[in-house]
Amino acid sequence: MTLNDLAARIAGCLILGASLPASAQEIDGTTLFNDNCAVCHAEGGLGNPGFAPPLNRPAFWQGMDAPTDYIAAVVIGGLHGTMTVGGQMYVGLRMPPLPQIEDAEIAAIATYVAGDLGQTDATASAETVAAVRVALPDNAALMAKRPAE
Repeated sequence: MTLNDLAARIAGCLILGASLPASAQEIDGTTLFNDNCAVCHAEGGLGNPGFAPPLNRPAFWQGMDAPTDYIAAVVIGGLHGTMTVGGQMYVGLRMPPLPQIEDAEIAAIATYVAGDLGQTDATASAETVAAVRVALPDNAALMAKRPAE
């Protein structure tokens, strides 16, 4: 390898490093939501009646303590059960766990859902998602955290 080759590789690494997001807030939560969640919950979190509940429900997210922790836990561990949302019953609802999504990406999704769709000032970070991942609540605990609708 020549000195020029080495310099080119170092420059490439520096350029790549400069283009990587520095935090979850710099990762586009909308795009990540559309890529990972909208297939069921629809773009903009509108939901699919009887299949996947809408997520664009400000009163729901505003009525919840730590909505981004709840969202992170649901993404990591999934959620199942029966619930009624906006008068629509969801029987046998099963949100699959998606533990393979990186913590920073889950943080961006949770911030988008709670902030943009839920109109709260709640934000998440990769660190808060990692803490949720370590102490993941079970399904019953997640269902109990849901405010009445």
